[in-house]
Amino acid sequence: MHIHRMNPLIESNEAFAAQRAEAQRERDAFKNKLPESIARLTADDQNCVLSINAQEHNPDGEAKQKNQQEKKQTEADAKQNDLSKHISDGV
Repeated sequence: MHIHRMNPLIESNEAFAAQRAEAQRERDAFKNKLPESIARLTADDQNCVLSINAQEHNPDGEAKQKNQQEKKQTEADAKQNDLSKHISDGV
């Protein structure tokens, strides 16, 4: 009986191809989420401008709006950290 062995170069090429495919999938997932993140940031910027204008007219609501903005920022930071962690773990 004769046993055939795989060429080590073929094995390493297959492993490299698998790594590239995984990186491609992660890149595509990131690119798909990017427009959503941009839209969210743009909306946050618009909310900040509106909030500043509202504070000029209504100083009583300043604390409430500041708390809401801080909460949104905390949530955005948490999502960004999760995304960064996912990207760094995969690379």
